Amino acid sequence: MTDEQWRRALDKYAKPRVERSWPPQGGVHELAGTLRTRAGQEPSRFAAFALTLGPDMPGAYLCAILEGAAPHLDSGTWENLVLHTHRTLGEEAASTVCRALQATPDRFTSAQLPLLTNYAAASSPERDIRNLDAEGTRTDLLTAGLNATRGQAAITCATLLFHDARHLRELRPLILRLATDPVLAVRVCAAEAVRALMNHDPQTALDAADQLMTHQDLNVHNAHTTQRLLIGALARDPARFAPTSRRPSTAHGRPGSSQDRPGPW
Repeated sequence: MTDEQWRRALDKYAKPRVERSWPPQGGVHELAGTLRTRAGQEPSRFAAFALTLGPDMPGAYLCAILEGAAPHLDSGTWENLVLHTHRTLGEEAASTVCRALQATPDRFTSAQLPLLTNYAAASSPERDIRNLDAEGTRTDLLTAGLNATRGQAAITCATLLFHDARHLRELRPLILRLATDPVLAVRVCAAEAVRALMNHDPQTALDAADQLMTHQDLNVHNAHTTQRLLIGALARDPARFAPTSRRPSTAHGRPGSSQDRPGPW
């Protein structure tokens, strides 16, 4: 298919149509999956094509190209595609853009700092999801955080600082803000960023860890990210964090409940 044929196909399936809600099938979702595969096979071509897509097209198309092409692009094209996706879709593309940044921390530059700052101050999530959903399952805090914009921003900060300290000065205030986020799902993601910060600025990280884990809702201790942070904090300042380690970990009143034990992302 030529670019013009692709554009006609994208335009055709952008129109509202009946689709199966879960798993997403048909229409936009199915075409986006094909687009992702082709972008992985011809990354340069589809990256150039993506730069011609605007907000009039469903965001799934642009996100699919970024997901498929990004791992195979040179640094300049990768940066242009990441920035174009963010500028075109805003918070809608946050998860896709953050995963692209996490996959290639060596390519992160000051040009991407504004978008990461934007995600760290985003509206999602507005609150914690602790109720049973329609299928009768419960969303754990870490999974909820990973599915939210501020949570993904926190994991991105962690990945960048685990890689190196080039952007420590700019990332530190973002991490400190996320560590005291009112939504616990964001805090448990920020725990990973605070743990990364400990490698470069241990005193600031310890102060942030203390604030992150000092919360009246003991569910903050149930995520393995928070537990790893506590282990690191205990190793550096046992007297300060020993009382925190003795706080019971509960899941809706049931110590040790497996419902709220998240797996690795």
